[in-house]
Parts: sequence; structure tokens; C-alpha cells
Amino acid sequence: MSSESQVQLVNGRYLDDGVTTGASKVPKRKRTYHHKVRTGCLTCKIRRVRCDEEKPACKRCTSTGRTCDGYLNTKPVLVARDSSNDLSAKRRVSPDLQYATSATYAGRGPGMAPESVGGDARLLLPKLDPSELRSYRYYVEVVGPSLSGFFDADFWLVEVLRVCHSDASIWHAIVSLGATYECQRDPKALSSLSRFALQQFNSAIHCLMEPNSPRHADRGRALTVSTIFAGISSIQGQHKQAAMHVEGGCKMLQELEGDELNPVTKNNQNLKKTLTELESLPIAIAPMRNILMKIDLMHKALQHGGVAGVMPTSQVMKNSIFRVWRSYEAPQPSKGVHSTLTPEDIIMASRAGESLMNGLVFAMQQQVEDMAQLMLGQGDRRNEIHRINVSQRPHARAYKELKKALAVFEHELNKEHCGSARASRTALRNGTTPLKMFLAICRMIFLTDPEEPDPVKRAMNYPNLCHEIIADAETVWSMDDTYIDMGGRSIPLTPKSTILDALFMVAIGGSSIRVRRRAAARMRSMHTKPEGLFHTVMAANLADLVTTREIAAYQTWLRQQRLKQSEASEDGSGASDQEPPDIGEIDEDTSVPPPHRLRNMSMDFPGTKKARVRLQTWREYAAGEPGVFLMMDW
Repeated sequence: MSSESQVQLVNGRYLDDGVTTGASKVPKRKRTYHHKVRTGCLTCKIRRVRCDEEKPACKRCTSTGRTCDGYLNTKPVLVARDSSNDLSAKRRVSPDLQYATSATYAGRGPGMAPESVGGDARLLLPKLDPSELRSYRYYVEVVGPSLSGFFDADFWLVEVLRVCHSDASIWHAIVSLGATYECQRDPKALSSLSRFALQQFNSAIHCLMEPNSPRHADRGRALTVSTIFAGISSIQGQHKQAAMHVEGGCKMLQELEGDELNPVTKNNQNLKKTLTELESLPIAIAPMRNILMKIDLMHKALQHGGVAGVMPTSQVMKNSIFRVWRSYEAPQPSKGVHSTLTPEDIIMASRAGESLMNGLVFAMQQQVEDMAQLMLGQGDRRNEIHRINVSQRPHARAYKELKKALAVFEHELNKEHCGSARASRTALRNGTTPLKMFLAICRMIFLTDPEEPDPVKRAMNYPNLCHEIIADAETVWSMDDTYIDMGGRSIPLTPKSTILDALFMVAIGGSSIRVRRRAAARMRSMHTKPEGLFHTVMAANLADLVTTREIAAYQTWLRQQRLKQSEASEDGSGASDQEPPDIGEIDEDTSVPPPHRLRNMSMDFPGTKKARVRLQTWREYAAGEPGVFLMMDW
């Protein structure tokens, strides 16, 4: 990108904002005014370009090697399924039903105004069915907000809502996702909702594969549906199916990105491309890439015991959730009584905080051999600590920058004039809670606490840190949803999908058995309102399984030590100066010693909501033992 050009990213596309030459700036060229028309072909409507309206196929499409999808009837009629058994019978929809879809946008933060949807959304909507509308509304009001975090809100809250009204396959996929998600909250309706979700899932596939469809070969819509299907399978606990959808989506994504290097050809002639295929897709690629890679990484981590080693580092770093922290810089405090704090400032810091947490986890997994020496009390402890601390210096820099940002936010929030119509002072203050939670988790992961380098004092403060993370997660859970409009994008200020990671970190690495069980219990209580793509009960059961396994491993070691003591007493060699504690003395307020803590956890999924889990402690790893295999369901 030229340094002379100031470029702005708008709706997934780069727009030139003028050219700087020396000290002067040439204003951008004004576009010629055109009256807005609604009679162009479907392909040009999706690409948002002016159609020349040639029949039967416009030259704007055919000259660039694209397929013209044809034209809508100039006076389309909205139809719905009749309640009679004759599905071919059609009737006009009443005005109340006709505008039911647009009504879902009116009172909800994540929703978009109907006029922001490409074309006339109400006229392009597939045949209306009350059950479909109900699940669609449930998606808009519950599912989209629940799935959305700082990195994928564009897809769940904006993109799919914009395109599902003009594409039957995406519509049915979203309706299926809404019904699937509701199944997790309402066990009484599980049977009927499951059947309906499956029917909608199959309808989405049928519409996607329909050979007579003018968009049959559109890889963009197939990629969108694959992303939604991957989410559906993950929520259902069908991890093998989710992996298949992710693999298909990633393959299409690679093909789309690879084709960007090749020219469009027709009749052995290269054609000049006015827009590349990626640029002309009706939905942004970046959030889909993040979602697919996040699901892929999670499944690989569950199957192989971590992300490191199962995917090249360069590929992992393509995902924003692992790299945003590297370039973050804190804003400067404002002067005077008027605060300049904006929701964007807080959202960008929270994105960096979540990314730093993920980056630290990935880095620690890459240093498993160095960690083994520390956990087992072997090797040169000082040298191992120094090596890991050096590798974490970039993370420590980012942590300090985020702490600086948090201090700036507190400074601004205490000013007399803070907040606006977009976000009140209370909303802004609430928005800093996820950032505090991420920073506390980072302190857990750092080998040397950036705020308390003394290991003794750190150990004393560690229980308070764990309770602080749980308290922050509970605070976010209890907050009302707040959404901020960022350039036409609705972004959550306090996304509840961030809670699961925080609680899971405490549940497997907390200061005591009691606090770990408390975090797991809090996750389990979220089952009536699941957040994110992974089942909260699965995460809670897995955390409890890890805790129980570590206690059992510690007790086994104690029995072995007692047996050695007994044998030594019987043969006259005497007991050691320090005897191991009684087996029954392990209480909830103690912590399992490091050698008996979990080193590796891997899972395979023989069925829906069933898993075979392998758990290996650090001591078992050192002895070359595979660990134990346990079954788990949820």
C-alpha cells in the first residue's frame, strides 16, 4: 500500500481518501450523481454496482466473466405457505405478516434497519412460515448476541442478517441455528425443535445444491452456509461434523484467496477485472475466517491437547484473536473537563486484551519442555525461568500498554463530562470490565507476574486474583447488553461469550480445589443461557473431571509414599525425616502440587455430547506413562 495514499476501511473494502502530495492534500474526486434504481440484475445488486440492464444477461457481469443471476419481477408478490395440506397453494400475505421481519430490527441493538439490507429485504425473503419467523426472531434477539464476541460480531450480528433475506440457503441455515440454540435452553421443547432444526438444516442444503439456481456455483454463499453449519454442529456437540464443515469452509476460503492471484479468463482471453471475487462477495471474509479458524483450532486443541504443534505458527497468526495485541497502543488522556473517551477506545483495548490472553496460552504451549523442568523440580530452575521470561517480554510490553489504557479509561470516567448519546458513563464503565478480566487471566498465565515479581507474595495474592476473575465474569453475566454502532457495524461492549474462557481458566488452574469447583459450578449454571459455540456444561464437566483426576493422582502418589515408609520401617532402614500427609488430609482449600497437575488433555468424540478424554499429569509425562482414559458426557 502506497504511503502517499490515505486508505480507510469501510464495510470490508478499502476506500481512497485523497492523495497527499508534499504539504497539500488533493481532495478526493466527487462521484457523479445517479438516481438510485432497483431494476438491476441480482448480481449487480449484491456487488453494489450500477447495472446496464441488458437482457437477458447484463454486460456488466458477462464482460468480467461472471454469471448474471437475472432480474427480479418489477412488481414482486410476497407469498407464504398456506395452512392447508396443498403446499402449492399460495396467498398474499397480510401487511402484519409482511412487515414482521422488519419489526425484529426495531427494538434490538444488534439488528439493522431494513433499509440497510441490500435490495428490498421483505420482497426477497423466502416463503414465510410462522415457525421460521419465530426461530429467526430468536436468532436476532438471543443467538446472535450470545455468539458475538469482540472479533466475530460482524458476522453474527450484521453480515448474515443482511444477506439471509435474499438467499434461501442462508435463511434456512440461520433459522436452523436459532432452533438449535433454543434446544439447549428449553429441554421440554427439545424433540419438536430438534426436528424443526434438522428440517431447516436440510432445506439449507437443498437450496445450496439446487442445480437450477442461478447462484448454484457461488462459493461465497457456500462459505457462509459452511460457517453457520460449523456453528450448529459445535453447539449440538457433534464435533466430527463440525470439523467436516470447517474443513470444507477453509478449503473454499483458500480457493477464493488463491484465485485472487489468477486473472479472469474467457475463451482463452484474459479479462480486466473491475472487482475481484473476494471484493464482490455479499459478505465480509475476515469474520468468517476468524470463526472458522477459531472452531478449527478449538477442535484440534481438544483432540491433540493444545494448539501448538497441530498448526503452523504462521497460520495461527493469520487469526486476529492471536495477533492484535502485538500492535496495540494505549490512547492518551484528554485535557480539560470534557472527556474524549469513546466506546471504540474500550472495544479496541478489549480486543487486544483477549488477543493477549490467547497469545500467552499459545506461547506457553510452545514451551512445554521448559515448563516440564519447572513443574517437576528438575534442571536449572533459574535458567528455565529466565528463558521463559525472555520469551514473554513482548507479552509483558503489551500487558503494560493495556494497564496504561485502563488507567486512562479510569481517568476519563472520573471527569465531570463523560459519556454521550452513543454510550453513557455507566455503559463505558461497564465496558472496562471485560478488559480487567482479560488482564487478570494474563496475570495467571505469566510465569512471572508483571505486577508482583516476588514469587512468595504472588503465591499469597493468587487466591484473590482467582476470585477477582470469577467476580468479573459474574458482573459481565449480569450486565444488560450494550451495542455500539461502529461504521454501520453493531459491536457488543460487554459480550457474554467472553465469560466461558475466563471461568474455564480458573476451573483448571485456580488457587485451590474449592475455587476451581466454584468456577466450574458457575459455568454449569449458564446452561439455561449458553454463550458461545461450545457447550458450557461440557466445559464445566471437563474442568471437574480434570480436578477429580488430579486429586486421584495425588492420592495415588501419597499411597505409594506411605507404602514405601511402611516397607522402610519393617526392614529397619527407618522412615524419612518428613513423612507424607495422610491420604484423607486433602481438603477443598488446598491446591494439588505441581507434579500432579494436568500436563496434557486430549479428547475424541465417539458420539453426540460424548467424549473419551485422556488426562496426563506432569509426573506421568516424566515417567513415560500415557495417563488415564475416562468417558464424559454432557
